[in-house]
Amino acid sequence: MGWIQMLEKTYDACESIVGKKVNEDPILLPISHSTANAQLEVTIDMDGNFMPALSGIIPKDGEDKITIIPVMASSRSGKQSSPHALGDKLCYVAGDYSLYTNEDKTEYYNDYLNNLRKWTMSEFSNKWLQCVYIYLKKATLIQDLIKAKVLVLSEGGLLSECENKIQSIAQKEAMVRFAVWDSGEKHELWKEPEMYQSFIEYYKTNLCNYNIDYVTGERMSCSEKHPWKIRNSGDQAKLLSANDTSGFTYRGRFANREQAASIGYETSQKAHNALRWLLARQGKYIDGEMTVVWKLPQNLKEKDSNLALDVVDLFGDTQETFLADFDWAAECRDEDDIELDRKFAEKLNQAMAGYRAKLQPDDEVIILSVDAATTGRLAVTYYQEVPGNEFIDRVLHWHQNCTWPRWIKLHETKKWVFINNTAPSPNEIALAAYGTEQEKGYLTCNDKLRKATIRRILPCIIGLSPKIPADIVKAAVNRASNPQAYSSFVWQNCVAPVACAMIKYNEFDGKVNSMELEKDRSYLFGQLLAILEKVEERALYLQESKTDDRLTNAKKMWNVYTRRPAITYERLYSHIVRAYLKRLNPGARAKIENKIMQIINVLRETDGFNNNPLNERYLLGYYEEREKLIKSKGEKSNEGGEE
Repeated sequence: MGWIQMLEKTYDACESIVGKKVNEDPILLPISHSTANAQLEVTIDMDGNFMPALSGIIPKDGEDKITIIPVMASSRSGKQSSPHALGDKLCYVAGDYSLYTNEDKTEYYNDYLNNLRKWTMSEFSNKWLQCVYIYLKKATLIQDLIKAKVLVLSEGGLLSECENKIQSIAQKEAMVRFAVWDSGEKHELWKEPEMYQSFIEYYKTNLCNYNIDYVTGERMSCSEKHPWKIRNSGDQAKLLSANDTSGFTYRGRFANREQAASIGYETSQKAHNALRWLLARQGKYIDGEMTVVWKLPQNLKEKDSNLALDVVDLFGDTQETFLADFDWAAECRDEDDIELDRKFAEKLNQAMAGYRAKLQPDDEVIILSVDAATTGRLAVTYYQEVPGNEFIDRVLHWHQNCTWPRWIKLHETKKWVFINNTAPSPNEIALAAYGTEQEKGYLTCNDKLRKATIRRILPCIIGLSPKIPADIVKAAVNRASNPQAYSSFVWQNCVAPVACAMIKYNEFDGKVNSMELEKDRSYLFGQLLAILEKVEERALYLQESKTDDRLTNAKKMWNVYTRRPAITYERLYSHIVRAYLKRLNPGARAKIENKIMQIINVLRETDGFNNNPLNERYLLGYYEEREKLIKSKGEKSNEGGEE
C-alpha cells in the first residue's frame, strides 16, 4: 500500500480527535483547514456589534497563539492573492483598510466579503458566521480597533509601520481571528467543531474537476493544488506539485498534469494533515530530513486517540529507546558495576516486553522520511511498511545483538556508568564511521554524509537489511585503527566500541564465541596489541609521579601494526622488554610473558605470524583482551611494583 493510502487510513482511524486538543499533542487538522499565527482577536455580539472589552492583541508566547482557519485550494496559491475563508489579514477583512494606509486594497476586501457572503447564504451557514458577516459589512474594523486602543495611528493619521508593532509585525500586516459572544459565553470560532463542519460541507459543494483518484480508484473531485506547511508552519515545500508549464516537468511523457497524477481533494487533505500531525507529534529531525514511525491498527472501528502512536525510537541507543522513562539505576549502589549491569538488563527486558505487548500481529508499522532539496519541493526519501509483530522482533534483535560494552550517561543523574551490552544509535554509528573530533569530547560529521548514513542504517534496525553496509563498517574500523586522532575517552567510548558492535553484528550475528576465534590470526594479533599496550601503560603509571598520560608506542604504531603486524610486533616487543617489562614485579612479568608466548605459538603453528594486513576482527581481540587485563589485574595497585 502506498504512503498516501496509509496516511489517509491513519487520518480516518483518528477521526474522533480531529480539531481537538488532546493532552500536549498538536491538533490533527480538519480537512479544508490550516493554521496561522494571528495577532488580533475580534469579538462580536449576536447583533453584529464590535465588543472592545473582549477584543485585543493575542500574546505572542501564549498557549492559544495558533489559530485554525478554513482555507480554499486557491487561498494564497502561488502568486495569487486569493483570501482565506474567515480569519485573514487586515487588508482582506477590513473594509476601511485604505483609509488608514497608503495602499488601496479594496479589491482584496471585496473578494473576501463576496466569498464570506456565499458561505453565509449557503444551507451550511450558522448564526455565528452570520454575525461576523453582518459586522464586516460595516467596513469599520480598523476604526473600531483604533477606538479600542488596540491599533495606534501615527502623526499622519495612518497606521504606523515601524512603531507599535504587534508580535514584531507591522500593524497593517496583522492577522485577525474572530469570536462571538452568545448567551453569556464567548465562542472562539477557530476552536468550534460546528464551524469546521460548516465550512467543510459548504466547500464540498464548490468543488469540481471530477476525475479518477489514483489513490482510491474512485471517481471524485480531484485537486491540482495541494497543502504545504508540512514540516512546520513556515515550510513552503510541497510534496505534490506540477505547476511548471514552461520547464517541461511532464511534457513529452504526459499531455497534461492529470495524466501524471490525479489525486482526490479529500484524499490529499487527509494525507497531508495526517503527515503534518505525525511529524509534529513524534517526528525526528535530522539535518533537514524528518522521519516518523507510527503504527496503524487494522481495526479502524475503534476511535482511539492513541491509534497513531510512536512505537519505538529508531534513532536512539538502547537506553534512549527503551529506558528513557526509567530511573533504573536509582536502586543500585554506587560503583557496583555488577548490580548496575543486572538492573539494566532487568529493566530492559521489562521495557521490551511492554513494547511487544502494545503491538498486535495484524498491526502495521510505517516508517516515512521527507526531505527538501529546495525551498519549494519536498520528497519522500524513505518509506517502508512492516507488520507489527515482525517490526518489534527485528528492533529487539538489533538492540540485543548489535551491542558492545561501553559507558552510558544516565538520564536522571547525568552520571556515567559502564554497561556490558548496549547498542549504539544510528547517529553514533555515523559519527564513529565518518566523524572527527573538533572539540575535545565531541565528534562532528558532514551533515549530508551523516544524514545519508543514518538513512542507510534504518533498514538494518528494522530487519530489511541483514547486515550493516560493509563500507560503513570499514570506515568505522579505519577510524578505530587511528586512536591518536582522538582523545582517550572519545576513542574508547564513541569509536572503538561502536566499530566492535558493528563487527559483532555483521560477522557473528551478535554472538561472539571467543573459543571459535582462538586460532583466528587477526583476533590473536589484536590480543597481542592489547597486552603490549597495557604493559606500557602500567609501567608508565608506576613511575614516581603516577600521572604520566603520554601516548603509548602501541597507539603510535597502531595503524602500521594493522598493515604489517609481524614486524611491527617485534619492534614493539623489543622496546617494551627493554624499557617497561622489567619494571613489573616478577609474578606479573611471568604471566604476561607466558600469555604472549601462547599467542605467538598458535600464530606460528597456523602460519599466521606474517605481515599480511589484519582484518576487522583484530579489534575484537584487542578490546576483549584489554578488558580482561583491566578486570583481572590491570587496575589493582598491589599487583605491580618497580623492581
